[in-house]
Amino acid sequence: MEKRVFLIVLDSFGIGAEPDAAAFGDAGTNTLGAIANHPNFNCPNLRKLGLFNIDGVTAGERTDAPAAAFARLQEQSMGKDTTIGHWEIAGVVSPEPPPISYVKVSGGIFLDMTVHDFDMARFIGGEVEEVYANAAVTVDPAIGEAGDVDTALVALKFKSGAIGVIDNCRKAAYGYDQRLEVFGSKGQASAANDTPTNVSFIDETGNMTDKPLYFFLERYMQSFTDEMTEFIDCVINDKPTKTTVYDGLEALRLGLAAKLSVAEHRPVKLSEIEA
Repeated sequence: MEKRVFLIVLDSFGIGAEPDAAAFGDAGTNTLGAIANHPNFNCPNLRKLGLFNIDGVTAGERTDAPAAAFARLQEQSMGKDTTIGHWEIAGVVSPEPPPISYVKVSGGIFLDMTVHDFDMARFIGGEVEEVYANAAVTVDPAIGEAGDVDTALVALKFKSGAIGVIDNCRKAAYGYDQRLEVFGSKGQASAANDTPTNVSFIDETGNMTDKPLYFFLERYMQSFTDEMTEFIDCVINDKPTKTTVYDGLEALRLGLAAKLSVAEHRPVKLSEIEA
């Protein structure tokens, strides 16, 4: 017989403040403790599951025979919003550098992270013929001990004659920072970071605006939705996809060229990387 797990998620239903709550303006918060004082508060089913048996919960009446497993957990991610909690339930802790166990099997920053920027570079600038990369360990020494780097700068030479630069870092404490700029003798175009709101406040001390969105799942949620919708349409209507296996292969080759460039301290022609 297969075992099943029923995971009940109650958004924003906290049972006490975390140690870093003050950093988010939430010192002393306790949603359960607050609503339990209401005269109409009543949750018999959650009581049966063991809600009031959790360590530190002083509201409600404990049960002698809880019907479910229960525990008190502390979020590891640096955030307080609902979505961050959902990601962590799924195993995504952000935006700290990845666990060393993951770094060891990730293929390295160029194949795990920069590969997406290589893909975008080809979409914007066309085919690349040469890669010159420089990299260092500036965030977490353990990443270097695992054989990888956490900060990189990559110069690209396109077949069109254009040049480009990609910079990457495993950590950005202020949010998910991904910007694009294209400029030339006749003009310039740029794409800025998305932010939670468009509100800004300016006074004699300066200009205050929102930080970039917290993680790539927030930044590209609509993109993922559009991508899946487009793919389903191609399958149902027997249409060719706009991207192909070739696009994925070329991004991979660029990542391998960047790794070789760092290892040998020289520019690497893409023709050196077997297709």
